[in-house]
Amino acid sequence: MNRYRYLFETYSFFNQKVIFWIRFLLYLVFALLILQNLNNVIVLKTVVSFFFLFLVNEVFLHYKVFKMRPRSRVEDATDPQDALLFSALYHYVCAINGYDLISSFMLNPEAQFIAYKVDSSFTLFKSDISKTDVLNKALEIVKSIKGDYILEIDLLIAYIILTEDKAKLLEKNDLRTEDAINLLYWARNKYWTEKSGFENLVYDGSGVFDFFIFGWNVETKKYTSDMSMKVLSYRFAPSVVGRTKEYEKLISALSKDQENSVILIGEPGTGKMSLAQYFAYQSHIGHTPGRVAYRRVFELYIDRLLSGAQNQGELEERLVSFFEDVYHSGNTIVFIQNIENVFGQGGFGFDVSGAIFEYLKSGKIQIIGTSSSASYKRYLENRSDISVLFEIIRLEEPSEKDALFMLFEKVWEKESTHGVDFTYGAIKATVSLSSSYLIGRYLPGKAVDLLEEVASDARVKNKKIVDRDDVIKKIEEKTQIVLSAPTEKEKNILLNLEQEIHKRIIDQQQAVDAVSNAIRRLRSGFANRKRPISVFLFLGPTGVGKTETAKALAQVYFKDENRMIRLDMSEYQTQESIKRLLGSLPGEDYSPSEFMENIKEHPFSLLLLDEFEKANPQILNVFLQVFDDGRLTDNLGRTIPFTNTIIIATSNAGTEQIREMLQKGMDITSMKKTLLDYLQKNGLFRPELLNRFDDIIIFKPLGSAEIKSIAELELAKVLKQTEEKSIYIKYDGKIIDKISKEAFDAEFGARNVRRFIESNVENYVSKMILQNQIKKGDKKLLTVDEKGQIAVV
Repeated sequence: MNRYRYLFETYSFFNQKVIFWIRFLLYLVFALLILQNLNNVIVLKTVVSFFFLFLVNEVFLHYKVFKMRPRSRVEDATDPQDALLFSALYHYVCAINGYDLISSFMLNPEAQFIAYKVDSSFTLFKSDISKTDVLNKALEIVKSIKGDYILEIDLLIAYIILTEDKAKLLEKNDLRTEDAINLLYWARNKYWTEKSGFENLVYDGSGVFDFFIFGWNVETKKYTSDMSMKVLSYRFAPSVVGRTKEYEKLISALSKDQENSVILIGEPGTGKMSLAQYFAYQSHIGHTPGRVAYRRVFELYIDRLLSGAQNQGELEERLVSFFEDVYHSGNTIVFIQNIENVFGQGGFGFDVSGAIFEYLKSGKIQIIGTSSSASYKRYLENRSDISVLFEIIRLEEPSEKDALFMLFEKVWEKESTHGVDFTYGAIKATVSLSSSYLIGRYLPGKAVDLLEEVASDARVKNKKIVDRDDVIKKIEEKTQIVLSAPTEKEKNILLNLEQEIHKRIIDQQQAVDAVSNAIRRLRSGFANRKRPISVFLFLGPTGVGKTETAKALAQVYFKDENRMIRLDMSEYQTQESIKRLLGSLPGEDYSPSEFMENIKEHPFSLLLLDEFEKANPQILNVFLQVFDDGRLTDNLGRTIPFTNTIIIATSNAGTEQIREMLQKGMDITSMKKTLLDYLQKNGLFRPELLNRFDDIIIFKPLGSAEIKSIAELELAKVLKQTEEKSIYIKYDGKIIDKISKEAFDAEFGARNVRRFIESNVENYVSKMILQNQIKKGDKKLLTVDEKGQIAVV
């Protein structure tokens, strides 16, 4: 202990700022004395002797104290203390218990970083946990993340995890043990790497004599921008975190002698541009293998190349001149976004691939192109020349965990730019919520975009700390979906949701209960983000409230009953209708799927599948995938998520069986079992499809009492409209009796009620208004006169 105390006190003393500058000044003093006494041998010997002693002390400090390494790595350590870094070891030896150990270094920058990211108002929980337990837990953690030594921050994370049962620090910030480990990974990369976690780049311009080595690049500069110079002008170096395998494939492909071009295939936001920029940076500084070291990457803009070209021949001449320039430069790689445009696709209409194939075959020029999965499948996949000349590298969307690590690389950039600090909870929410709710782009790109938006908002509001709630509010603003924890008022509404829905739906208690329970589960956090929000099958006769229940559900969850996409499945009875549902096949004339585009543009909607039993069996198989996986891939390979969609399939199948069972007085459970057996035996729905529904709800036929209640609801809605013109019309029981009696139809249910009110009440009242018999400010009563006719008095 005394030995460690001496070494650490030496370390602490010589690392003080004042002592550091004194040491630096001594260097200057010795240098001046040596220069001044070059002709005075006696004085020179004395000065050199003292200077030598000074250097010996500096060497000792540098190699013995400052860079003192532990006795062994964690994987080899028989005693955990042997794997502690010197400063951590000193704190450990001097500490009484775990709390004393952590308190001794809490003011260190790396410890403050972790504390601040967990909770901006972090306070260390006081516990009597032993320092040995903390050290053993730290050893376990460091082994799990494949670290070499135990640092102070490893001890801090171990202490936080061990005291969580009582401190509830992670729980309070909606974090788990896994999140603490992820935060440790971030802190280790930021503070404990052989090179700085973030490299600040300085670019002073290109060399004045570069053209003597690499050529003039006259044609190149007409149609391109210099990606290498652009990357070097950035404040932060590009990163390849999470894309190491893809980067290695890129280097391998570019290093070949021939057929050494590449197409990066991935959806928007998966990092195609970032991968190319990372290569441009690494190649420029010479950190790539010999053949691809010190290359310059130029991005070719097809629109510039096409600008002013009168015909195909002129365009090919330009392209040949451009690639000759690239070839003679000797160090240029061409980057082309959406490379399908070169092959006459994407709206440009010029196929100039023939002009460059000879260059590509010989390896004279190299291209890094990008394309989306759909564009590649539609335009390029069936071309044999593409597969021969280009190496295909696919960038799949990373998992949320991998995307989180990718986002760590961007956080400091956003924090520095906007002058804000993100908590770990905010960063985690950025990844998870963008993954679930921002449709149309992919991780990590959409998480980076969301991070930028939230940081920008915080800057405008002069808010220094960005937490999880700020991210949630931004997502709610963008999607109009409530994600924050329910307020007390909303909790009360949720607990009494049946009453709210019954304001629109008469009877049908099973349906109302099922819908209410589904919404309560969602708002309480019980949601499977890999499936649709809920999937229901509504069975029952026409006009009993199936569609109205769907509208009520859309109103409650999406706050708008019109956020509903409706498909009449009777229009999808043939096998050919699959193309209508999923779009045209590759190679055919492009015909997008209206349904898929609708879901893509309005992902937060209720999908109503009317008369589901009439769809072709192949169509039912398609929806089997949707119900199970929460996604659907169209014929061009584009995957559309349905994870933010409520799906309701309706069917009139078994209507007569429902009537018969009700007449027999069967209970709902027995009715459902009998009805499901009927649907399967008659081949209407396969068992595996029925099993994918969260609930199958039977709607009962309406009786006269229910029709009367519906008549009141519908009439009240119609008369409410006249209040906008300051005309107030009430109604009495006579008109309700007339509507329910004359509109009742056992086959069409409540639909006749709406038709009756429209044809009789609305027409009558509108004529009275036009004839000035009902005027602004009037208060009238809608009733039935002695002759049984509708009247306003």
